[in-house]
Order: sequence, then structure tokens, then C-alpha cells
Amino acid sequence: MISQDALDLMARPAEQQSTIKLVAQPAPQTASASVSFAPSAWLELPEPDLVEPIPKRTLGRIRMPVRVIFLTVLTLALAAGWAVLLNRTSLDEELGWEWWFVVVLAGVTLVIVVCWIVLPRWILRRHQASALVAWRRPTRQDVNWVCAALAVMVGVWLVYWEIVPWTGWDWALPVPLPDDANVVAFVSWWHVAIFAASAVIVAPIVEETFFRGFMLGGLNRVWWLLPSLLLSAALFSAVHFNLRVIIPFAVFGLVLGALYLRTKHLTAPALAHACWNLGATAMLIMEYGVG
Repeated sequence: MISQDALDLMARPAEQQSTIKLVAQPAPQTASASVSFAPSAWLELPEPDLVEPIPKRTLGRIRMPVRVIFLTVLTLALAAGWAVLLNRTSLDEELGWEWWFVVVLAGVTLVIVVCWIVLPRWILRRHQASALVAWRRPTRQDVNWVCAALAVMVGVWLVYWEIVPWTGWDWALPVPLPDDANVVAFVSWWHVAIFAASAVIVAPIVEETFFRGFMLGGLNRVWWLLPSLLLSAALFSAVHFNLRVIIPFAVFGLVLGALYLRTKHLTAPALAHACWNLGATAMLIMEYGVG
């Protein structure tokens, strides 16, 4: 409904409409309370307390070598206990030598995975040092370093067996087999597959995680580099329980340790370790054959 004032305005001539001025009157001021969009408690926040940062846990100059020796001795004791237990139960006679070897290998593999991978990674994670056992996709530079390490290892092996006969070290000489000996390395090809999987896949992953990542990397954080490298190489050679190859395996431990320190991860030394074990398995097959 149109008001009377609007009708009077429209009835006026156009020239009179142009002179009309509209004056805006401000609204009357009324007393109102101040508006706040936040509770008054938010406007006066207390000063935050200064919290000291939690100190980073260290591996310990004494605790770290104690852990290394304890895990090494524990692993060897559990593996030996497993073999002794199987012998006392006469399981080898019931299953046969083939399946008895598989059962022994399965038990030993479980022991070393727990003691040399699970426990070391748990210890390093508690001390914010998980980077010591890091893996990564190999690069071209890693492959070059692996090839160089393998060349050094092969050279050391060949030179060692050329020098040993001249040293008079009877304990280091290989035991000659009689000419009529019927010796085979493996009884069947499935035996070869199980041994190769253990030697080429499981052993490099487990041993490099423990000896290079946990032992060398952990000791290097609390000791000097040279003692850490020597101890890791010496224990790596000793746990193979073969006196005839204790010297070249110690040198291999030094080479793999240097490869780990150079690349800062476990992939490169594990690849070199796997290639060496693959070559050794192939040599066993060619030398003694498959039954």
C-alpha cells in the first residue's frame, strides 16, 4: 500500500523532484553494553610455564658394549641349546637328516631374527637412534660401492689362500678329502633352495642389521670409530665358528663396515654380503654337487 507522501511526490513536476534533498538522520544513541566475542577468561590467559625439554637418551659408553656382548652370547646360547635339545629327543633319527637340518635351521633363524633384529631395533628406537638400521632403495652409486667391496673381498680371499701354505699355519689349511670320498654338499635341489634362501636372503639382512647397524653404528656413537669397527669385524668373524676362515672373514667385516659408514645405510653392505654368499653357494654346488 503506497503512502500519501509518496503519491504527492510522484504528482509533482520533474523539475521540482530534482530539487528534493534527502537528509539522513542518525539514529538516536542508546546506552548498550560492550559486545565481546570471547569469554572474559580467554582475554586474560596465564603465562605458560617454562617446560624443560626431555633430555635425549644416550646409548651409554658402558651400556652399549654390554648390550652387544649380551645379545651375542644370548643368541649363541639359544641356538646351541636348540640343537642340543633336538639331539636329545632323537628327532634326527625319526625325521631323517634332511628334515632334521630344516628343523635346526628354522629354530636358529627364529633365534637370530629375535635377538639380532627385533631386540636391537627396539633398543635403538627407545634411544631415538633408529636411523642406524635404516634401509633404502639402492642407487647407482651404491652399486658401484658394492662392486668395489666385492672386488676387495675376492682379492683378499685369493691372496689369503696363496699365503697360508707358506706360513706353516696348519690350523688355517683346508682339510683334504680322500680320493674315494663320496661327499655332496646338498642331498637334493629343494635342500639347495632352503640353504640358498637362508644364506642369500636371511643371513645378510640379519647379520648386517646386528653387526653393522646395531653394533658398529651404536658403538660409533659412544666410542671412537676404529675400536668400534675392529670389534664389530672381530665378532662378525668369530660367530661363524670356522677357524680356517677367521682372518679373511674379519677382513670382510672391515670392508662391509667401511661400506656401511660410507653409504650411511644397510642396503649396500647387505647387497655385498648377499652376493658373496650366493657365490659361495654356487661354488659348493660346483665343487661337491647335489646328491
